[in-house]
Amino acid sequence: MGDIVKLVELTVSHDTLNSVLVLLDQIRSKEVVGVAFVALYRSSDEYTLDLAGEAKQRPTFVRGALKDLDDQLAILTTAR
Repeated sequence: MGDIVKLVELTVSHDTLNSVLVLLDQIRSKEVVGVAFVALYRSSDEYTLDLAGEAKQRPTFVRGALKDLDDQLAILTTAR
């Protein structure tokens, strides 16, 4: 008897899409002048990170902002 294959539809993270679209609108309206980001790929061990715009010109400020993000992530990991 052959293997049974189950097709699973890949879904879009609407939360992720909404966040990126809001950010894009803020970039287009010139409210956002730089970004520092980490993007996670479907594979659990793949990611990319980058800086763009003003984030490259203000690395000390961005490091502080990323420390705030690190603090938020610490809360999420200890809340589990």
